[in-house]
Amino acid sequence: MGIAYYYLGDYAKAIDYQQQSLAIARQIKNRLGEEQCLGELGNAYYALGNYTKAMDYHQQSLKIAREIGDLLGEGQSLGSLGNLYKERGDYTKAIDYYEKHLVMMRDIQNRQGESTALGNLGAVYDLLGEHEKAIDYQLQCIKIASQIGDIHGEQQALGNLGTVYRSMGDYAKAIDYQQKSLAISREIKNRPGEGASLGEIGNICYEIGEYDNAIDYYKQSLKIAQEIGDRQGEGQAWGNLGVVYYTLRDCSKAIEYLQQCLAVMSEIGDYLGKETALLNLGNTYFVLGDYAKAIECQQQTLVIARGIQDLQTEERALKNLASANLLSTNYGKAIKLIFILLRPKLCTVLRILLNILNCTSNG
Repeated sequence: MGIAYYYLGDYAKAIDYQQQSLAIARQIKNRLGEEQCLGELGNAYYALGNYTKAMDYHQQSLKIAREIGDLLGEGQSLGSLGNLYKERGDYTKAIDYYEKHLVMMRDIQNRQGESTALGNLGAVYDLLGEHEKAIDYQLQCIKIASQIGDIHGEQQALGNLGTVYRSMGDYAKAIDYQQKSLAISREIKNRPGEGASLGEIGNICYEIGEYDNAIDYYKQSLKIAQEIGDRQGEGQAWGNLGVVYYTLRDCSKAIEYLQQCLAVMSEIGDYLGKETALLNLGNTYFVLGDYAKAIECQQQTLVIARGIQDLQTEERALKNLASANLLSTNYGKAIKLIFILLRPKLCTVLRILLNILNCTSNG
């Protein structure tokens, strides 16, 4: 029952049933059942965006799988942990876990697991900007999913391909793949998949400047997320709406939606989501000329970015802080921030100069 409610998107009920099943498995000392229940609980909490609890359950599941020699369960736990590291922005660890998952699935000739691992690798390489690798992995995933009749896996891979083509700026292909993914989700009544596809189509509309259409798709995605209790999806939809209204310079609406996003992401412990919401809130307050609030938001962004080693966002937050401090006439602080930004480049220049001087003196 717990698995059924999970696929229906009713995660609260899924958790309730899995907790009951877990208690029974432990009572009768069914180690395989215990491992599987822990894994399913991890999946449900992951879907809700509660990554701390999800990590704990998947690590427990992995430990038991190794103890009892359940290779399939071990592989699934490795893949799930890879998902968690990906969501936290630790792409190196994510790839490591995904590759271990892929090797294990090929060793035991589990085609569905192999397909899932390939799709996951494709998704993380897209985030790293390695688009050709990402496409290759997703096409391998689709091929296997089609061969074994895994329509859910095919739907996910089509959506992932759409995301890759959006990253590449090929919006025609991106919409085509997302529409195919959306059609399958609706056909098989996969509501989380439907919400994700609607959100992705909204992203494409936003990037090509069709803001009214973007708002419409984001609101459809938000509605589904709220109906099924998908807190992460809800937070993302609030954040996407906030970004559209920021772009339209409707700052009051932008702040309203971004604060909703921040509240949800803080509640579920989604550091990347919280970081993004704070960054966008800071930008919105900057546009309004409220530099004190802009600085406050960007400082919080900087703390999170450093904590999760998100170097790109760390640099953006530092630049935004420098700008806000300059306009607030905090010149000393602004200069210090500019120096922090330039320090890596200055160090590189100094190293080059020292090498030149050494070569000259040796010559």
